[in-house]
Amino acid sequence: MKAFLIWWKSNATFWLWVIAIVFAAGYWCRFMAHGDSEKLGLMLALVASSFAIGTIFGFLFSSYGEEQSTIGKIRDWLIGGITGLGLAEAIEQGGSIKKVLQKFQFESGDKGFALDVGTAIAFITLGFFFMYFQRELIFNVSLAAKRAERGRIDGTHNAGIVIQRTLSILPASMLTGVDDIDEIAEVDPDETARLREILYSSEVEEFLQHASAAVRDGGPLDWDVISKVAYIQYYRTYFEKEKKPGQIKLALEWLLRALTVNPLHADLTVKYADILIGNKEYQEAAAILERLSFRPESPALVRQWLGYVLLFIPERIADAIQYSESFYREFPNQAGSLLNTACGYAQLYCQELKNGLAGDAKSKNKDQALLSLKKTLEAEPTYINSISSSLIQHGQDLACLREDKEFLAIIEKFKREASTASPVEQKA
Repeated sequence: MKAFLIWWKSNATFWLWVIAIVFAAGYWCRFMAHGDSEKLGLMLALVASSFAIGTIFGFLFSSYGEEQSTIGKIRDWLIGGITGLGLAEAIEQGGSIKKVLQKFQFESGDKGFALDVGTAIAFITLGFFFMYFQRELIFNVSLAAKRAERGRIDGTHNAGIVIQRTLSILPASMLTGVDDIDEIAEVDPDETARLREILYSSEVEEFLQHASAAVRDGGPLDWDVISKVAYIQYYRTYFEKEKKPGQIKLALEWLLRALTVNPLHADLTVKYADILIGNKEYQEAAAILERLSFRPESPALVRQWLGYVLLFIPERIADAIQYSESFYREFPNQAGSLLNTACGYAQLYCQELKNGLAGDAKSKNKDQALLSLKKTLEAEPTYINSISSSLIQHGQDLACLREDKEFLAIIEKFKREASTASPVEQKA
C-alpha cells in the first residue's frame, strides 16, 4: 500500500488527466449517439483518432535536445505540408479532410458534418495540449534526467574499474617521497605498464573529455563523476614526466572541486595534500594533514604522511620524527616510517653541524639516524638504491652523513648483500 501511495503521488497529475479525458470523451460520444450503438462506435472512433492526432502534434511540437535532429525535421516537414495544403481547401466540398470526416458521419447534411468537424477539432486540440504539457512538465524532465543518468553511468563505469585496478596495485602509503611510479620498488614493472595503459586508455580519455566539457559548458556534475576524475588525474601525476607540472595543476583543480562537494572525504584530502607536496607547497600540505589528523575518521597513514612532509619544514623536524615513530609503533611492518625517522634525525644532526658541532663529536641525533637507517634496510633491503642515490646527494636528508665512516659501512654492507642476492630475492 505504501509503495502504491508513493507511485500515485509521483504520477497523480498524469493519471487524473487521463481519467478526466476518458470520462469526457465517453460522455460526449454517449450524448451524440442518442442510444444508437452504430453511431456510438463511429463517434468513439472519431474521438480516439482525433485525440491521437492531437497527441502526435503535441509530441512533435514539444521535442527538444537530441530529438531536434530527427523529430524536429518531421515537425518542420509537417508544418510545411499543412501550409501548402491549405485548410480551407481541404475542408471545403471535395477536400481531402472532408472526405475523411464523412467516413465518420452518421447524420447526412451540414448539421452532421458540423458536429463531426467540431468534435474532431475539440479532441485534436485536447490531445495536443495534453501531450504538450505532459511532455514539458513531466516527460521531458524525466527523459532529460534518465539521459543524463545513462550518460553518467556509461561514462563512469570504465573509470570506476580503472580506479579499483589502480587501488589494488598501488599500496595506500607508498607515495610519500615518491615522484615517479618507476621509483616504487614493490610494484611489478609489468603491472606498472598495464596500469599506465589503462589510465591512458581511450575510454578513460573520453570520460575525462566529457567531464571537462561539462565543466566548461556549466553543466552539472555529480559526486560520482567528480571524484572519479579527481582520482584519475591524481594517479596520472605519477606517470607524467615532461608534462608533470600541467598534470599536477589538473589534479589540484579536480581534487579541490571534489573536496568542495565533499569536504570531509579523508582519502581525497590526503591525496590533495600529496599533490601540494609535489608542488612544493609544504606548509599548506602540513596544515591540511594536521587538521585531518584530529578528525575521528582520519586514517592512520596520515601520521606517516606528516612524518614525511614535516621533514621539509626545518622548524618542524622534531614533530616529523614524533609522527613517524608513532606510526611505526602501531605498524612495525612499514619500513617507510623508519626511513623518515632516519632522515629526521639526520637533519637534526645537520643542524648541529651548522651550529658548530665537530664532525667527530658524539651526537645522539647521529646515532639515532644510523640506528633507524640500519633497521630500515634490514626490514626493506630494496631501499638501498634510493638511499645510496637521491637521499645522500647534496642538500638531501642524509647529505651530512655521506662521508661518515659508520654510515658508509652500513651502505656498503647492504650494497654487497643486494648484489649477491638472487634475482628472485632482489625482486621480492
